[in-house]
Amino acid sequence: MDYSDRPGLRVLVAEDNYDAAETLARLLRRGGHAVRVATDGHQAVADALDDPPDVVLVDIGLPRLDGWEVARRIQKGLGQRPCLMIAVTGYDHADDRVRSRQAGIHLHLTKPVDPGALGTLLDHYDPPALWTAVVSAGQGPGGRPASPAGSAPA
Repeated sequence: MDYSDRPGLRVLVAEDNYDAAETLARLLRRGGHAVRVATDGHQAVADALDDPPDVVLVDIGLPRLDGWEVARRIQKGLGQRPCLMIAVTGYDHADDRVRSRQAGIHLHLTKPVDPGALGTLLDHYDPPALWTAVVSAGQGPGGRPASPAGSAPA
């Protein structure tokens, strides 16, 4: 699916549980977002680099590549393009959250996620505003040094 003809955010759901992925995708589509679903880590990375999303919701326990490696590869592949990375996972230990931060994941949410809270979060997410805040703080996505604001992607 191409995102180009849809309003709202472009969201990639990376989840290997088909029912969970489809439920989340339906919820997001009802919120006006364009959604793609990837069922394993390699597919998630390929889809994100082929047609970059605004937001990636990634399960940590994906087959083939775990969510942390998916996040690293997507962030590296997108370079300075802003992309909100959200872990939606059953992994709930403190060290899991640390690993998420180290992988460039911005938010670590534990399943089951409150659909209303997720909807509100996405309704208020503004990629250009995030980019401005990130550049102002001197950090690029995933904590990497940011390029000067003048060279930020649109």
